Amino acid sequence: MFSQFDNELRKDKTITAMSDLLRQGFWLWNPPIGYINNKKYHKAVDWDIVIDENGLLLKNAFKWRLKNTISNAEIVRRLNTAGMKINEKRLHEIFKNPFYCGILVCKMLPGEIIEGKHKPIVSKEDFLKINSETSSHPREYKTDNDELPLKHFAYCEVCNTPLTGFLVKQKGLYYYKCRTRGCRCTKSAKQLHEQFVKKLSSFEVDSKYVDVIKALYNNTSFMIELEGQSSEWHTQHTGIRQGCPLSPHLFPQTWLQPEGVLTSG
Repeated sequence: MFSQFDNELRKDKTITAMSDLLRQGFWLWNPPIGYINNKKYHKAVDWDIVIDENGLLLKNAFKWRLKNTISNAEIVRRLNTAGMKINEKRLHEIFKNPFYCGILVCKMLPGEIIEGKHKPIVSKEDFLKINSETSSHPREYKTDNDELPLKHFAYCEVCNTPLTGFLVKQKGLYYYKCRTRGCRCTKSAKQLHEQFVKKLSSFEVDSKYVDVIKALYNNTSFMIELEGQSSEWHTQHTGIRQGCPLSPHLFPQTWLQPEGVLTSG
């Protein structure tokens, strides 16, 4: 019984000491992705938690999310291209983690918000904007039917609403339709796909530019900066939402509302 009491006493002292260190702003565990502890095997008060290469990439990720012009899927693609292996679920967790804005929150001190000693990747103001309930993020659509790849990508030319689709089982044929009540626009999936492929053919790259484009894509840092600037310019000048199956800032606005693609009837 005495040994059990002694163990409980040691435990209480340890928890008290850890709580005191946390309240002083010292993180006591491995830092999250984007940070590295240069003095891991020293006392917590001597730890040197700094931003690493992944952290520099996450700075861009927070900037992109703050601008609210591209989806998490596109941000993940850019990070993966830069060499940071991450998925959308992990990225979502990062955007929600206050550690990245310099704040410590842990279960050991429920309800307490503590200013950390580490350098933040994103400002508190920007972190709050990103996680605001009123903040709207680009909607990400995933098609669950390979027969209707343009669903949510093509828009109705009458009411400017993303198209959905359906199957006529008796005929075994797929159709796109407008989901706005009262708008009776429909289009054969086969015909729409043929028009889309024809449209794609007009964007072929001249063979003399292929090597130059490949060289640019191999320059990761250049491409990340270029895509960020291009996305921002395109959104400001066209108002097109990002997150569709084909990156919108690479294509003209008419792709979302192709003339003559969908007619009433």
